[in-house]
Amino acid sequence: MSLERKIIEKERALLTNEVRHSKQKLRSLLASQFMEIGTSGDYFDLNKVLEQLPENQTWRCHILDIEFKEISSEVAQLVYLAFIKQNDKDEGIFSRRSSF
Repeated sequence: MSLERKIIEKERALLTNEVRHSKQKLRSLLASQFMEIGTSGDYFDLNKVLEQLPENQTWRCHILDIEFKEISSEVAQLVYLAFIKQNDKDEGIFSRRSSF
């Protein structure tokens, strides 16, 4: 499997409820120095993500327009458009995401 496919597969896995509700699975996919900038603009480190994600049972996300860039032999970047719904009543929002 190509590096591109592996990284896209892992990123998609992070958006599934199976992974998001499991601290063990999240730890296996996220680096200890993981940092995320949420749609609110706030930063979330690995500990915050492990604390919050397993509790969020209604969040859903679909990704579109995935772009893969190999920056160097050790760094790759995904950029994609995420359609996020916080719950079934939410109309949803689009959010541009990036993952290194």
